[in-house]
Amino acid sequence: MSTFRAALRIAARHPIYIGIYLVGLSLMGLLVMTSAVGDATLAEHDSFDARVAIVDRDGSALSRALRDVVAEDGQVVEVGDSEFALQDALATSQADCVVVVPEGFGESFAQAVREGRELPALEMASGTRQDTAALVEAELSSWMRLMGAGMALRPDASVAEVAQDVADASGEHAETRVVADEQASSGADVLGSYLSFSSYALCSSVIVCAGVVFCSLGGRQVRRRTLAGPVPERAVAVGSLAAGVVMALVAWAVVCGVGIAGLMPRLSDLAASQIALATLPMLAYALVPLALAFLLSQLSASEQAINAIGNIFGMVMSFLGGAWVPLDVVGEGVQAAARLCPCFWMTDAIGSALTVSDAARIAADIAIVCLFAAALAAVGMVVGRARRQARSL
Repeated sequence: MSTFRAALRIAARHPIYIGIYLVGLSLMGLLVMTSAVGDATLAEHDSFDARVAIVDRDGSALSRALRDVVAEDGQVVEVGDSEFALQDALATSQADCVVVVPEGFGESFAQAVREGRELPALEMASGTRQDTAALVEAELSSWMRLMGAGMALRPDASVAEVAQDVADASGEHAETRVVADEQASSGADVLGSYLSFSSYALCSSVIVCAGVVFCSLGGRQVRRRTLAGPVPERAVAVGSLAAGVVMALVAWAVVCGVGIAGLMPRLSDLAASQIALATLPMLAYALVPLALAFLLSQLSASEQAINAIGNIFGMVMSFLGGAWVPLDVVGEGVQAAARLCPCFWMTDAIGSALTVSDAARIAADIAIVCLFAAALAAVGMVVGRARRQARSL
């Protein structure tokens, strides 16, 4: 009993691990789920009018038509035709972009149309709103291609007439409307996604918290004092194991409790028995990181190594369990590797509990998860025994 209390005191002296790995990651998972399944509303928005500075060095009918096109969808800003004035307009956000129509642009444009060559380009510069400048450039490029096509089809028409034809053609559009998806996520989808996502919080918190405790109690100096004391070595091991089990139970209760409490309004279509049954695979899964923490303690891992392994192992397990990306969209190799991961069978058991409630399938999945934990614990026992025999020689 003294070892058990000492183990709990060691865990209590690391509140930052409990706060970050257990409480923090559980709340993050809850926030992700509530934001992902929140009610989506379609809001009306006003179009953004680009502020475009046009420097017309050509003065042709084409450059005037181009100016009219920009004025229809944006705002034309008057700036001086000097390098300082143009740079100042962009730097002070007086203009979002600058369009320079070089001298002879209209004539070279018409000649390129007649000869079937590539159309000449405008000189453009963007300011702080490069996205706006890109939209303006795309619009003007499309307009000039249409103008080139119109001038090639109607060689005798004036620039104004071709520009009017382009405007009429651009005004033609298909009738469209936005249809909102009214299909809401069911309680089973929401809870299943949360529990799958929270496997990372459960795994990393148990590995770090239990691993620190096991390594602290298994240190060389502590072990020497234990062997010299009246407490049998078996009692120390049982006390440490009991403390680890308690920490795993607490982590499971916190992870599941935070999710169920936060998502309760969305779980109205689920029975209490379904919710309880869905949490059982998580309880079995908590034994896997507990066994890994025991293995790390037998390897005398440092606290920094335990933190790193806890994070990496938790993320890899949750990924292979389908928490980050659905396994349906990954390759066959990843799907095959996922079946060698305990988180995959935990997720499968949760899905069965929330849908078909197949007791035999759930029991089989939980048994597989427990076998993973037993395998890790067995490896830890073998490693620990080998290290003790090596030290005794």
